[in-house]
Amino acid sequence: MKSAGMKPDQGTYLALARREALLGNPQAALQLTQECIQDGKLAQLRMFHPAQVGYCLSGDVAQLHHIDSIIASHRLDNTEYEFARLLEGIAAAGTYEQMKAVLVRMQSDMNQMSPETAGHITSFFEKNAAAQQAFAPADQGGCRGLVRHITDAGGDSGGEWRWRVVQNAEVAEDGRCEAAGGTVKVIDLEDEEWDAFAKAIAELARKNMGSRAGDFDAYTQWYERNGPYDIMVDAANVAFFGQNREGGGFNWRQVQHMYEMLRQRFPNKKILVMVHRKRVSDAESRAPGVQEFIERLRRARSFYHTPPGANDDWFWMYASVRAKHNGLLISNDELRDHIFSLLRPRHFLKWKERHIAHYRLSSNNPGYLSTQLEESGAWVLPVNDGTWRCVVPERA
Repeated sequence: MKSAGMKPDQGTYLALARREALLGNPQAALQLTQECIQDGKLAQLRMFHPAQVGYCLSGDVAQLHHIDSIIASHRLDNTEYEFARLLEGIAAAGTYEQMKAVLVRMQSDMNQMSPETAGHITSFFEKNAAAQQAFAPADQGGCRGLVRHITDAGGDSGGEWRWRVVQNAEVAEDGRCEAAGGTVKVIDLEDEEWDAFAKAIAELARKNMGSRAGDFDAYTQWYERNGPYDIMVDAANVAFFGQNREGGGFNWRQVQHMYEMLRQRFPNKKILVMVHRKRVSDAESRAPGVQEFIERLRRARSFYHTPPGANDDWFWMYASVRAKHNGLLISNDELRDHIFSLLRPRHFLKWKERHIAHYRLSSNNPGYLSTQLEESGAWVLPVNDGTWRCVVPERA
């Protein structure tokens, strides 16, 4: 193609990389990926997949880590697929330190995993002799934290130890896991991540609003004067709850019911009700008591209507993120809109897991427990089929 003066597109590079990987030449697949990027094409995770699969099949853990470092150099966040390839390679030919390093990263970047990914992890502990290195003395490459945990729990770090996999571990609502012998802790965004996440939301909102970007700036200034708020109510979502029926529509009474319930249950929390501007003056807003309710919210600085042409999702998400650890969004919105994929997964997924309360017109806080894998002496793995797996150290 190049000899004919034609420039291959990204799809062509990807097809060639896949061909090389299938021929057992992952190095050539990786070279094609790097050539594609050097040729000015956008770096994307899928471009690295052929080389990753090839090195998985050849058991070259060092090259898998090399690809991982290249991905990071392009400021791309691993998804489960990229982590799974690392885990698959380590399960076959890696070390405990390598496995531990990847699991620690996954604590920050993922909420749950597929049964297949969990299987790579448990396979390492069940079949790879390198997993036993964790129990060696620290000066011989053992895991200091694991030995300390065993000792603190009243055990003896001497003697023979092994790993046991519990396939269907029980984790209570308060985070207690009997199999692990400890409590799974809550994992949230770090302080510096909150600011980066809020900035990313604001930038995407402005870009999405185009010539009306100034309306979002006005909102952020209003928020700085009146916030932070603890609880954000997605009023449109609440108002339309259960209204998919004849005669159904935007129901302000449901919004009022939600607001009053939240005030009663959380009297010391600042609540912000957010709705699109058109809902303030449409036919439903003229129902008895609605305008009085809206005015009461305004006087309490608990109300904001988003401007015409704006997606109100950006507004309540920004408010929730600016509240950091204290922010809670009341909504049944699953946030599956493709636009949210533009946000960094490690920020968006962690916030979504911990800071949205779903409701049945009697809202509950999200559970105390974060469904992220944890190390509490044992490794506790949340699986997306609703189960937990636990890898426990025990005396042989």
